[in-house]
Amino acid sequence: MRPEYRDQASGLIRWYSPGEGGRPNGPPSGPSYASTAVFADASMDREVQQIVNVEPYSVVVTFGKSDGKGRTEAKFRFLALDVMGSRLQPGATFYLMEGSHVVGEALVIELLKL
Repeated sequence: MRPEYRDQASGLIRWYSPGEGGRPNGPPSGPSYASTAVFADASMDREVQQIVNVEPYSVVVTFGKSDGKGRTEAKFRFLALDVMGSRLQPGATFYLMEGSHVVGEALVIELLKL
């Protein structure tokens, strides 16, 4: 299988509550989710829950266990891994976006073998 079709990292997602500007119906319910990811080195205006000065990346998230409190284990597959440089590494944080709204944040725990 080609590397761009494999999960590249695993980690944890904290989904924002509706009061924090997150999804009105909570975390997605399917086994996977596609979104735009923006790494934490971007500037975030928490007042309006929008990211500014960004370089967005497309990501496919495959869900693992959820704690029922808005935290979910996940695997991440970025669709343009070759243009990301060194951003994808253990300890990196990125925001999950729906349009211009931040709906969650993810912490990369481990890089997976390609």
